[in-house]
Amino acid sequence: MTGFISEMEQKVDGEAESRTFRKPEILYFIAGDTPAQRMATEKNYKEEVSHFEEATGIKVKKIDKTVFHEEMEGYYSKDYVIFMDLNLTGNSAMYFNERINVQYAREKQKQKGGGDGQIWFYTTGASLDADFLSSEFPNNVIEVINFVDGKAQLDMEKSWQVLCGSR
Repeated sequence: MTGFISEMEQKVDGEAESRTFRKPEILYFIAGDTPAQRMATEKNYKEEVSHFEEATGIKVKKIDKTVFHEEMEGYYSKDYVIFMDLNLTGNSAMYFNERINVQYAREKQKQKGGGDGQIWFYTTGASLDADFLSSEFPNNVIEVINFVDGKAQLDMEKSWQVLCGSR
């Protein structure tokens, strides 16, 4: 996400004088059913979150399942374009249908009659992750087109179209 935000800032600086954009907000979902599980998850990614905040100047907002829907509804109701990272590891692929972000996106698709131009998924995981997303949300996936220094690069042309309302 660090590279994506940097590329978007360059694009905005170079081309968007007549457009207005909201500063991106980053929500970090802390998985776990108990406070101890959530604390362990947060501890595991503390360094990555700190690095991201330093590199982008954007403070990461941490949320968990107790406030997920409320937080998402706030952004959704304000017409934010929402990018959701989906990364399944190990045996977690069997839990794809139970993931809170997948359930939320499905709920919004049902409300919109099958399509939703506000919620977009991407994955830096295995091709199996991309297959799950493409079959479930065929019109709402942003492709990872390259990896540079171990960091994913999203399809910037499509991302830019999404952010500019060309959905």
